Formats: sequence, C-alpha cells, structure tokens
Amino acid sequence: MKARTIATVLLLVFVAASVGYLVIAGMQPGEGSVNSSGIDVDSSSGHKVIVYYFHGTSRCVACRKIEDYTYDAIASGFPDAMKSRLIEWYTVDVDKPENNHFIEDYQLFSQSVVIVDVVDGQQKRWENLELVWHMVDNKETFTTYIQDAVQAYLEGK
Repeated sequence: MKARTIATVLLLVFVAASVGYLVIAGMQPGEGSVNSSGIDVDSSSGHKVIVYYFHGTSRCVACRKIEDYTYDAIASGFPDAMKSRLIEWYTVDVDKPENNHFIEDYQLFSQSVVIVDVVDGQQKRWENLELVWHMVDNKETFTTYIQDAVQAYLEGK
C-alpha cells in the first residue's frame, strides 16, 4: 500500500509540474491560445485583427528584427486596440509539428508577417506582408508599412 501511495504522489507532482511548465513556457508576452485554425479561442465574437509573425526555430538577425519591429509598430500605433484585444499579436514557430498547417494555410515560404481579419470568429481575409524583408533596414519605413496595413484591416479596407 505504501508503494502505491508514493507512486500516486509522484504522478501528481509530475502532472502539476507539467501543467506549470506549459503555463509558464507555452505563453510568451503578447501571445494567447489559438486553436488549429489560428483563431484565438477566448474571443470569437465581433471584429478583430490578428497579426502573426511566423518563424522557424532557427532565426537570423533580420528575422528577429522583423519580429521586434512588427511588435513595436502595433504596440506603439495601436495600444488601446491591443489592450482591448481588437488587435492580437502572436509569434508562431512553424517548425513545431502542431503549427505546420500555417505554412499551407497562409502559403508561407519564409519568415512572414501575416494580418488576418476575423469577424464573429471566422477568418474573412488575410495578407502576407512580404515587403517587410525589403524594409528591415529602415525601422521608420517598416513601422509605417505595418501600421498602414493594420489600420486598413481595422477599417475593413
């Protein structure tokens, strides 16, 4: 009976540690939980704009710049919209098996910034902002490009 109690306690500790790890390591600042379609499972009503940065596990300096510049552009340009979750920001490692579907979903061929228009929990349209690679050396131009694209999606254009 004592061995059974010890095994039960060890199993419970393992489960608690696993859940704790997933909660802490699985969600980065500015990220939420997404289902297999990529739509945030916590807020599926109304209109929102999702901005994704898709990357692989191995990233170069330019790739990290694109991620940082994109986040800075939406955080500085739309702080209230981000706070209210009208705009949501996610970074997604497409090398992870559970995220492979995004490659086909959004026709990805490299690290990419994709904007998605969601209405009542349904994806209506999306755009891969391919010019980020041409603007990575000019943060001001890059920021304007991202903010203009996000603003157009907010306005339904």
